[in-house]
This record gives sequence, structure tokens and C-alpha cells, in this order.
Amino acid sequence: MATSRCYFALGNDRYVQVNEWKGEMRVDIGEWQGDKATKKGASLTLIRWKDFVDQLTYTDKALQDKQSYWSHLGGNAYFNITENSVCVDIRQYWKPENEVVPTKKGICLRPKEYICLKEVVLQIGRTLPELDAVPSDWRVNTIIITNVVYSANLDCAIDLRRLCYRISNARYDPRTFPGLIWQHKTIGGYCLVFSNGVINCNGKATSIKEGRQRLRRYARRIQCLGYSVCLKDIKCLTVSASHTLSTALDLNQLVKERQIVYEPELFSAVNFKNDGVNFCCFHSGKVVITGMKDLTQLDDVIYPVLIELELYTRKK
Repeated sequence: MATSRCYFALGNDRYVQVNEWKGEMRVDIGEWQGDKATKKGASLTLIRWKDFVDQLTYTDKALQDKQSYWSHLGGNAYFNITENSVCVDIRQYWKPENEVVPTKKGICLRPKEYICLKEVVLQIGRTLPELDAVPSDWRVNTIIITNVVYSANLDCAIDLRRLCYRISNARYDPRTFPGLIWQHKTIGGYCLVFSNGVINCNGKATSIKEGRQRLRRYARRIQCLGYSVCLKDIKCLTVSASHTLSTALDLNQLVKERQIVYEPELFSAVNFKNDGVNFCCFHSGKVVITGMKDLTQLDDVIYPVLIELELYTRKK
């Protein structure tokens, strides 16, 4: 059962309330039909709610100028304003291919309902002290991607020795490594090419999408050399990132409360795993994140852990 902290009516049988569900605080915006809540509505985590509140100024300006506005709140949650519209639509989307398609799960706030929602933002904030641990503009310069690894199959056999002679900045020595190591100066990163057509690309990127584009560019270069390349089985193997907390981290308190094995004589950082994602935490406040494979893990795993780690910070 969900436990409600506060409830506010927005008019037209619509409401906003703060619920605790399975130990997680959420802000729910929904609609009544008689004495029952309908499926129409949006349930936002604290991170997504804070992100929505931080953008209210831009939302107001878009409504005033009758311009379109689109924002990704994280995961499959978006809110947008269409051009010449007076409503704010908060909705779940899905991505069948390379496009974002709206679903029926969501709610479109009319002008009076949106104004009522803005008026109770401060009151909602008072009932949610957990919001203090969520920094403003959470997604701006908070997590820096350090490495993206992609893999694919070219669906053709590759003569690695011949390929090595035809390209520059490449090394191939089957006595030490079975694949060809290629570092293109323009594309960046490293590319490993194997004789069976498997290709791996890694290197620093600003986004997971950039890592995928890098792999496609390497494959295109190989195709231009006369190979019948057909990219198949493209998948992200792992993503590494780093984050710096607001202040230094109290490792002793973290280890005591989370019951983590910590041996400072062997390694100066605390390591733990959460839902397949590895976190390496240093006393300075730096957190190294490895093992991420999907953007949905940002909201489901990584952001909640980083918010929790902020509770263990202390002044230097």
C-alpha cells in the first residue's frame, strides 16, 4: 500500500500527491473518476520531479510565446508543449526504432490545472526533505562518460594482414593478439577488428549515442575498402563514467551502514555493486561508475545511489 504525505486538488477532478511506494518517494499527478483514481496520470521520481520544477521558468516562457518546448525527464518520461498550445503534457514515451512515440500513459494539464500545480510546488517541497539531496540541474555536468564500448558483426570475413597494409595507425601481430588494433585520428577511440567479422569500438565519448556512431564510422571505412559490410548485432557492452559528490565522502560511515567490505591497506576506495552497476567511491568524493549498459539505468540505479551517497558526505 502507498503511504501519502500530502494531497492537493488541481481542479477538474485532478490532483497531485506525494506517495511513498516500496520505500521510494514519488510525486503522482492523476485524475479521479467518481471516487476512483483512473489510469490517466504521471508518477515522477524525486529526480524527475526536481527536473520538472527546475524547468518551470522555461515552460512559462514557452506558453507565453506560444512556442513548442520538449524536455526529457529521464527514462521514458517526457513533458512537452506543442506550438500554439496552452496545455502541458507529461507522458511516457517508447522508442520502437529511432523515433520517440507517445503512449496513452500520461496526463495533459490545462492552464488552470498547471497554475494550481505551480502554486503548490513550494508546499510539496516542504513535505519532501529528501529533495535537498537532489541538486538543481542534476543532469548538467554531473556524470561524465569516460568510456563507451560497442560491439557488432560485419557479416563478412576480414583478411587482417591485408587490411593492416591498407590503413594507417593500425597494428596487427597475431603472436600477441588475434585482432587488429586500429586508432583512426579523425574518428577517435580504438577499434578492434577480428578475422570472423566481429568489431569492437571503445574510447571516450560524450554520450552512448556517440559511441554507437563511432562504431558505424569505423565499419563504413572498412566498407569503403571493398568489403561487403552489413552491420548486425550492434550492442553496447559497457559504459564507464565518473561523478564528483558535493564534498568529501565519509567512507567509514558508508561501510558501517551498508555493510561493505573495506580494506584501506589494499585499496583506498570502497567498492560495491547495485543491480549490475559497479561503484568505486573515494574519500575525495569522486565516484567511478562501471558496468552501465543502458540509459534507463541512470534513473533506475545510478541517480538513486548517488543521491544516497550525498547523505554520507562531510565537509573537508
